[in-house]
Amino acid sequence: MIVACSHLLRGRGLVGMYPVLFGALAGYLLTLAFAPGYIKFENIANAPLFELPHITLPVFSGPLVLTAIFSIAIMALATIPESTAHLYQMSVYVDELAKQQEKPLLVLERHIGFNLICDGVGDFICGVC
Repeated sequence: MIVACSHLLRGRGLVGMYPVLFGALAGYLLTLAFAPGYIKFENIANAPLFELPHITLPVFSGPLVLTAIFSIAIMALATIPESTAHLYQMSVYVDELAKQQEKPLLVLERHIGFNLICDGVGDFICGVC
């Protein structure tokens, strides 16, 4: 559904920017139609409205410590091309809109270094919490 929406809605303005949302919505509706008992809302209804996070300090011991470190390092390296691709795509959208409105181009892609630094700082803060 996501690929179909991405292809069919390409170049159609704001609607063309939401193929993932439409794909998720289609999957949800298909699940409701063909497996109505599969989606349950009890966990959402019973969840507290506000809850403090359980904060712990990392433990660097145990038999799987090297596996955990290696796994997290791979995920950290995967965020570099992902974050760069997001910035390039946003630059395309913003610059296309600037062209349509006859305004100067912002060329967001020139901020890739700053974007990666901020992404790393954000990952560090999330890892500490």
